[in-house]
Amino acid sequence: MLFPPFEPDRDEPKRRRFRPIPVRTLVPNLITLLALCAGLTAVRLADFVNFGVAPALILYFWDLHELRSAGWIAALVFAICAGLRLARFNVSTDDPNRPAWGSNFFVGMPAPAGAITVLLPIYVNLLGGPEWAPITFLYTLLIAFLMVSRLPVFSGKRLGTRVPREMVLPVFVVVVLFVALLLSYPWIVLTLGTLVYLGCLPVGFWSYRRFERNAAQAANAAPGAEADPAAARAKSAASDERPVRLN
Repeated sequence: MLFPPFEPDRDEPKRRRFRPIPVRTLVPNLITLLALCAGLTAVRLADFVNFGVAPALILYFWDLHELRSAGWIAALVFAICAGLRLARFNVSTDDPNRPAWGSNFFVGMPAPAGAITVLLPIYVNLLGGPEWAPITFLYTLLIAFLMVSRLPVFSGKRLGTRVPREMVLPVFVVVVLFVALLLSYPWIVLTLGTLVYLGCLPVGFWSYRRFERNAAQAANAAPGAEADPAAARAKSAASDERPVRLN
């Protein structure tokens, strides 16, 4: 016979149809699935890995692993908040109700800024500072909260797209000087830059509130300004219809 009958051995132990999936394989796939469900495109998914997953893993393997499950939860929360921040940026770019001055502010800390600022404990440690896991844990959660919050953050998009001709050389010198300092003293520059950026967050919030107050005052003054010409026209029309007195 070409294909003889096959009779399985009854004494042979049964094999599992499906092998158990390790957690290290399941978790990254779950994060990818959540990111896709949140509306992240392929480009945003790459940003999610760069600005969310990579900083979270760096912090976890550097210091947060000492807290065991709590450290892993903090790293996971930061990565998810970065993904949510990128997804919100996708849906908020075409908001028709956003005022013109609103483009000068981000809603929440941007994901790239969050990726740089969340590594501040590492910068400080490389400068000789202490390494304390609870502080890193709280600081990571704080930056994650700032990314998904409604805090107005100054973006600088409306500062101008063109540099005046007389300012080209000074701007070029400043950029070259900054790059040279960053390459020569990276941890000092990153630490100072992060602290300055965090200190500017309240300034952006107050500036946003000032724009809101000015817009509200302009909106309240506009109906009154429109009512005065209408009342003047109605008054003039009534005076035109009044009969002329006889001499």
